[in-house]
Amino acid sequence: MKAIYKRELKSYFSSVIGCIFIAATLLISGIFFVLYNLMQGYPNMEPPIFYGAMGLALLVPVLTMKVMADERRHKTDQLILTSPVSLFKVVMGKYLALLTIFAIPVIVMCSYPLILSIFGKVSFTLAYTTILGFFLYGAALIAIGVFISSITEMQIIAAIIGIVVMFLGFFMGTITGLISQEGNIITDILKVFYTMGPLNDIMAGQIALDHIVYYVSIIVLFLFLTCQSVQKRRWSASKNTIGTSVFSTITIVIVLVLVVFVNLLATVVTDHVPAATVDTSANKVYSISDKTVKMLNKLDKDINIYVLSSKGSMKGDAYKNFVVKTLERYEASSSHIKVEYKNTKTNPNFFKEYTNNNPTEGSLIIANKQNKKSKVIDYNDIFEVDQMAAMYGQQASPSAYDAEGQIDSAISYVQSDDLFTVYQVEGHKETVSQETLGGMENLTDIIKKHNGQIKTINLNTKKAQGELTTEKCAVLLIMGPQKDYSKNEAKMVKDYLELGGKVVMGIETATSLDENKPNLYSILEAYNIKVQKGLVVENDEESYMPMQMDGTGGPLFVLEKGTEGFAADISGPVLSPYSIGLSKKDKNNEDITYTSLAKTSDSSVLKTNPNKAKKSTKEKGDVSGPFDVMVSVEKNVAATEASSVGTDKADSKKAQMLVYSSVYSLSDSIDELSSNANLEVLSNALDEYIDTDVETVTVAKKSLQISQLTVSAMAVRICMIVFVIVLPILVLGFGIITWAVRRKK
Repeated sequence: MKAIYKRELKSYFSSVIGCIFIAATLLISGIFFVLYNLMQGYPNMEPPIFYGAMGLALLVPVLTMKVMADERRHKTDQLILTSPVSLFKVVMGKYLALLTIFAIPVIVMCSYPLILSIFGKVSFTLAYTTILGFFLYGAALIAIGVFISSITEMQIIAAIIGIVVMFLGFFMGTITGLISQEGNIITDILKVFYTMGPLNDIMAGQIALDHIVYYVSIIVLFLFLTCQSVQKRRWSASKNTIGTSVFSTITIVIVLVLVVFVNLLATVVTDHVPAATVDTSANKVYSISDKTVKMLNKLDKDINIYVLSSKGSMKGDAYKNFVVKTLERYEASSSHIKVEYKNTKTNPNFFKEYTNNNPTEGSLIIANKQNKKSKVIDYNDIFEVDQMAAMYGQQASPSAYDAEGQIDSAISYVQSDDLFTVYQVEGHKETVSQETLGGMENLTDIIKKHNGQIKTINLNTKKAQGELTTEKCAVLLIMGPQKDYSKNEAKMVKDYLELGGKVVMGIETATSLDENKPNLYSILEAYNIKVQKGLVVENDEESYMPMQMDGTGGPLFVLEKGTEGFAADISGPVLSPYSIGLSKKDKNNEDITYTSLAKTSDSSVLKTNPNKAKKSTKEKGDVSGPFDVMVSVEKNVAATEASSVGTDKADSKKAQMLVYSSVYSLSDSIDELSSNANLEVLSNALDEYIDTDVETVTVAKKSLQISQLTVSAMAVRICMIVFVIVLPILVLGFGIITWAVRRKK
């Protein structure tokens, strides 16, 4: 086999075909690498791989057309066929030589992600699994090309047949879509020949067992068929001619059945075993979190998930296919989850059993048939769309994906009989109602996912006395009051906490630093939190957000990693702009558990008079850091409260409070800059604060936005010269020179 391999490899470079293939592949991938990745700052490898794969459908038949056909035309196959070398080794030697030629441009393409990483964030996992998928796709096409070359002695015929077959495999997804969007037995059969299908999934960030098995089985099958194609000629070349047609036919049928069985088995395993699929997407859009898996493992009630669409239609849409893949993970993680697709064309009124409103195509209905409780998740709520783009009439692509969060919330809802109320204090010029906060849709969404509702409460009214109880108020929100509380209001909050209440507070200092708030801060001091008036300025460059084009960022935007408690293992560092200084008031207080969730560096300072500050470092009157920017406290209390039947009940409860030193950390705009880490802390706290009769978990939206790279014009020009001009010309020149030297000999 080694001798065959060396002979074949040498012949391809001697005839220039190998160099033409390498140069053309490098040229195609290089052009789209420059056009999309560099000029448009696109960090994923999809453009050069997709167009490179299209190029392979044309180039591979040219590369493989002579591998077997040329031997027959020149009658040199007789020497090989009658040699003592096994036919398998002959075919494998030739195939590995072709694979080596293909591996050369693939190795060059492996440098693309490294170059892109110089100019911004690149997901190496996604990039290199995409390149791996491209290599498997090319390896499969080469095996097909070798087989086609073995059935004819005319190179041009082998090339034409190969081009037709490989382009059909590339566009088979489009062809089946034209036949039927819904899917039928014909499209199901044709999709077996959709060679580009697994690569599309891999490029999108999902590499699965059935993808690998599909490409490997194509390679094995067509190399086997090549051996069978050559086998008859080998027998006829032998002195003792033996009829092998029946034997070959039976063997081929057995192998085909075995290949089909292995692929079906791989598909079943992939659909039912989550570990068989690896999510390589940057934001894990195809996975479900460990929290969700744990919840599903504890599920003891049968939950039906109805999809208002056919599965074929869902899979045919790039974004709706996200939902299909997510639902497959749910069904694979619990035997109590059953997913059913309801074609709205054949079942137009199915939804009326669960809702009077007509949901959007692709919507979900989560139903618990045991208690007859259900919840509709409209498709428009699964994806978050850039509303600004929509307002200006632009094509609004989804910016975030929220299927997991919505489904988790719905599963908890249909199992539970409880609906919790979160009260939000008003009447103190709360920043949450101001435009400067930047909206609070994400915070509202988290509360809804906990199956809670938000109501406002004015502590200065008599009604508040009866509302602010642990039975009626699951959590109290204090969102950046710019005016101080009265003593009575502060006492009401303290009394609520002493009954086992839960409070989430965000402090406002950007516009109300000069406003004295002794009564508000007395609530914090009662729970061992010291408030130091002033603005925190971070002087460690690694601990604050770099200045942005829109003016945000700088030393006032503290960027710190979460340390413990609710901030442990969150997705990224928390961002706290215009923060007041927080610290532990009494280090010897053992009654209250004080947890610092995020802390500034030792080089930070508290500007006590920021309006007169001349520099960010410490000046006269400033306080040296570090300071806490997020804090959680809890205290065991003996709660006594009037029950619904008029008697007193007393038991041990926990008063708990989560404090943000800047209310702006809770805004949508700042939370998005922190990759949702700010509100992830709040979500973790609510998981503990809200006592439910069923397990409730919340999962944040997964961003679909791709961070653009910033590539200089000079870098684009250099890469264009290297990858589009120099490398292809060098390879082609090497081939021409080698060919010319050989001809002279």
